[in-house]
Amino acid sequence: MQIGKDIMNPDEVIGKYIDYMPEEGVYSNITNNKVYTGTDSNSNDFMTDTSLKWRIWSLNENTLTIVADKPISVGGYRNLGGLNLANSNGYNNGVKILNDICMDCYSNSSIDAVARSINIDDIENVLDIAVWRPERYRTKGTSAKVYTDRKDYKNTICYPFIYSLEEKSLIDGIEKEKGIKRSNQDELYGGKQNYLKAENTLSPIQTAWNNTRLTEKNFVNPNYYYLIFKEGFSNVETLMSYYLASRSVDLTENHINFGMFEVSMGKRN
Repeated sequence: MQIGKDIMNPDEVIGKYIDYMPEEGVYSNITNNKVYTGTDSNSNDFMTDTSLKWRIWSLNENTLTIVADKPISVGGYRNLGGLNLANSNGYNNGVKILNDICMDCYSNSSIDAVARSINIDDIENVLDIAVWRPERYRTKGTSAKVYTDRKDYKNTICYPFIYSLEEKSLIDGIEKEKGIKRSNQDELYGGKQNYLKAENTLSPIQTAWNNTRLTEKNFVNPNYYYLIFKEGFSNVETLMSYYLASRSVDLTENHINFGMFEVSMGKRN
């Protein structure tokens, strides 16, 4: 569908509601499957939430991208039920599991609509780089700058299997220049190789940019703030967080945290 060519200024429609109804589906591949999620606390299947409303994220002459008006029940450390990911298996498989849940439950083949999870690249692509630059940001636990600095670890040298396939991973002095990007994963990884151990040194790049509070002014269009942080919930729901389909590495002085990016929806002051 070429729906964008008749709109003179596509920015004006960002955040507008649009009629969309996904085909109803079920995702049950990871139910109670610790091999892929790293935890046995996932006891539920995931089914289409037909009560969701949909808003425009972006559009051009060939593509309309929409986003649900609130997160579906898939994870995060303060989530009210849903998917839980833990340990190396959760890091190894989180991106594919999140995308597969969305694809199975929120696509619509009759109009060639293919669903996936939102990821950190979606958010960074709509940040106003003149206002907020991730490479300037230092995390709380270490002096490493996001996306710029590495840190050498000689005692903490175990890492999830998929890290060895990732672009810019550095293990025992050998850097993988071309590899899997943080928001990509084509197959599930489980079994005996859920984590590996370096011979001498791990030297990751800091990618997590936690402890950051974003406001409307950080975005090229302020409507993105409301699409991401989903205002209008009850007091309980505003304390939620939800996973993004992107792996993150958070460095401290003595430890490496391999995990998933999350959006934390704390109450606004």
